[in-house]
This record gives sequence, structure tokens and C-alpha cells, in this order.
Amino acid sequence: MKYLLQVSIIMLLMHTSHSFSYAQSPLKSIETSLATKDISTLQHLFSEKVDLSILNSEDTYKPREAANKIAFFFRIHKVSHFEIRHQGSSSISQFAIGDLFTEDGIYEVYFVLKRGKIVELTIDR
Repeated sequence: MKYLLQVSIIMLLMHTSHSFSYAQSPLKSIETSLATKDISTLQHLFSEKVDLSILNSEDTYKPREAANKIAFFFRIHKVSHFEIRHQGSSSISQFAIGDLFTEDGIYEVYFVLKRGKIVELTIDR
């Protein structure tokens, strides 16, 4: 009985550590979403309202509206990959700046997270 309990605990610990190894940080999830044009995952990372700026268009949107705007940008500008080149944090937020590589050039992407959710996203030349 004692042996069975020990084996069960070891199996539980292995499963828990295995699950944690696959969990991604919000920054990594955003990086992957932008690189793969995964709008659905990106939308789930948005806060209740997102300050979105894409080229000359800027406004505050709900997650679905922001996702639609980004999807439209992706349809026009075919993305090949995305790389974070700088990131930082404060006591209340995180931010990252990266390069979005498309068929028609490189765009700079800047985003701010609070409590793990995107509150601001900018795509510009």
C-alpha cells in the first residue's frame, strides 16, 4: 500500500512538471501568435479593451474588433515571421518590441500587457 502511494505521488509530480513545461508565458504566446497569424489565440490574450494602432489607424476596441483589424492587416501584408527584439517589465506591466517580417517589408510591433493581457498593440513601419 505504501509503495502504491509513493508511485502515485511520483506519477502526479511528473505529470505536473510536464504540464508546466508546456505552458507559455504571455509574451511567448503573443510572439507565436503573431508569427503564425493565429488571430484566435491573440484575441484571447486581449484585455476587455485594447488600444490598437495599425499604421495610420488608431482607436480603442473590444477584443473581437481588434482581432478583426489585425486579421485584415494580415490579409494585406503576408507575414513570414515575428521576432521579439526587446522586452521589459515594471511592477504593473510588461512590454515588448519586435519585428514583423512580411512580403512587403518589416513592421515594428509594440505591445503592453497588464495582468497578462494585451492592453495596447501598435503595428507601424
